[in-house]
Amino acid sequence: MIHLRDRVVSSICLLTLVAFPYLVLSDVTLAQEAAAQRDTTPNTFTARQVTAPEPTAVARDPQAFAAPMSDSEADERETRLGAHHRPTPIADLPSDALALVPPPSAQTQSAPQPQAITLPLADNRPLTDAETSNATSTVNEPSVATGQNDEVLITANWFAAFSTDGGATFDYRNPSSTFPASPQGAFCCDQVALYEADNDVMFWFLQYINNSSQNTVRLAVAQGADIAAEQWQFYDFTPLGVGNWNNEWFDYPDLAVSDDFLYITTNAFSTTGTGGFTRAVIIRIPLSELASYQALNFDVWNTTQNGSLRLTQGATDIMYFASHVSAQTLRVFSWPENANTITSNDIAVTPWPRTGARPGWTARSDSRITAAWMSGNQIGFGWTASEGVGFPHPHARFAIINRTTMTRDAEPHLWNQNFPYAYPAAAPNAAGRVAIGVHFGNDPSHAVGVLGTATDPLEWDLVTTATGTDSPASNRWGDYTSVRVHGGDPSSWVATGFTLDGGAARQDIVTRYLEFNENSGTPAPPTTQVTVQVEDPGDRIRDGETKWARATVSVNGAPAANVPVTFTTTSPLLTVAPATVPTNAQGIAETTLTSNAGSSQQATVQVEATANGVTSSPANVRVPDSSITSLVLLLMAMILLGLYWRRRMAG
Repeated sequence: MIHLRDRVVSSICLLTLVAFPYLVLSDVTLAQEAAAQRDTTPNTFTARQVTAPEPTAVARDPQAFAAPMSDSEADERETRLGAHHRPTPIADLPSDALALVPPPSAQTQSAPQPQAITLPLADNRPLTDAETSNATSTVNEPSVATGQNDEVLITANWFAAFSTDGGATFDYRNPSSTFPASPQGAFCCDQVALYEADNDVMFWFLQYINNSSQNTVRLAVAQGADIAAEQWQFYDFTPLGVGNWNNEWFDYPDLAVSDDFLYITTNAFSTTGTGGFTRAVIIRIPLSELASYQALNFDVWNTTQNGSLRLTQGATDIMYFASHVSAQTLRVFSWPENANTITSNDIAVTPWPRTGARPGWTARSDSRITAAWMSGNQIGFGWTASEGVGFPHPHARFAIINRTTMTRDAEPHLWNQNFPYAYPAAAPNAAGRVAIGVHFGNDPSHAVGVLGTATDPLEWDLVTTATGTDSPASNRWGDYTSVRVHGGDPSSWVATGFTLDGGAARQDIVTRYLEFNENSGTPAPPTTQVTVQVEDPGDRIRDGETKWARATVSVNGAPAANVPVTFTTTSPLLTVAPATVPTNAQGIAETTLTSNAGSSQQATVQVEATANGVTSSPANVRVPDSSITSLVLLLMAMILLGLYWRRRMAG
């Protein structure tokens, strides 16, 4: 009797000793898998402060109306354009990967024609020479912000223009004399305009010339009635003041807002040696402090691995921004408002040509991301690719990412057999509809449009805003334009573009102010439906066995062909391969489910399918479960068995 009881107890102890290391190892393995899926960027934040801003009153400063520059100054600035076009890190595509670059599909988008966009002539307005003081450039970089009360600020590389009547008329503003020079030098270039509606704040960002040590970038702010009165307050930032970085200067900025913060990104380059890239910087500032003209308490983060960080327009409680790792990997960063931790995910995109020819007006274009947005559960990024691998011209590439799975949902590129596309910009409206602006044509023209037509949710519906007559004699164009949600009408957008009219010189540039919305007669955006089913759902999948999972996708009730479908599961006990499958002509995509569980106990795992940003209701799959619950139940059963035999032997 004692011998049998000792054997039962010994068996239980032995099972426990065997099971416990397995449980610990399983937890470690799952943690390692999770870490591999989501790379946490080291927390290198620095808390900084800027003192209360300096005031300036544009309307009272006659120098704000002065001619901006002499011919010699214009020549100097044209020369400086080369110095302000420096490379940032991006890995070359391996030769074997380059061979995988697919040729263009049949979904060629030809020259945009008026279809779904209403563009009243008053809202597609060229700025006159008087309104720009002819301080234009073929690298014009126009940006726009509209307020709630018909205020419009347009900035470009070398000029600004302001309107208080919704863009019907503009007054020229000279950035060089509107604000004082910085300690390092005069105004340079790279301006950005942005409006934030909840706090009724307009931002005007300016970059100043660097000396041998550093430069200044300036953030001008006006809130409420101060916007129309042009009562700007400004804050100055330098590399030394922001990050204690010596012998560096800031260049190539971007601005965006989330619910509670303004974000600024910029590259930094060395003022010594060859002047190479040193880091990319992101600054986060509370909107409440900016709206009340307070001293600023802000967070700073930088990376030396990625450059030209592009911020998503339309962000809410998380700011997403991205940069290329290579021509097949996009690194997407996430910065929640309530956290001081930035995480990053490397997203596989279809390999694309980066080092091919960029002829004519696209010669200055590069792979920097120029379009970024957040809409619903998706974030999107756009950039300019070179010609090559079946693409006869440079073209605009797009990657749309699922925010939940951090996987690629779609790639609605813009290309054409006969001419290039370049320099996309994008923003969502309040309803989440995404609009873009883009240059195209053999002589650069400009178009705007929205993503999604009545028949295809991944087609750009475009309209020409201006047709260019010439290409730049210098073969310089860019480096960015802008699309924004309208500050006074969040269902609409405003945008900027530019073309050459009647000549190839910088003085022939015509900058345009654009305001547009979707035509009320346009059919509603397409509706995608996704369902998923599994083979024999009532029968469990044992270890090593497989079953199929099948998704059906329809758009507006019709089967949707060639739509990428991503399958996901709620447990590592079930593997999906391949994870992403395109639909066939019947709108069906099929993949294989494989069980990784080894126990005879059962668990229920959910399988979902996502297409066009829409996720199906889950389908349930029964699999064996090797969790701790199964082992505990087994131990309890053995204990009860031992007690039973003990009582029986004792009786």
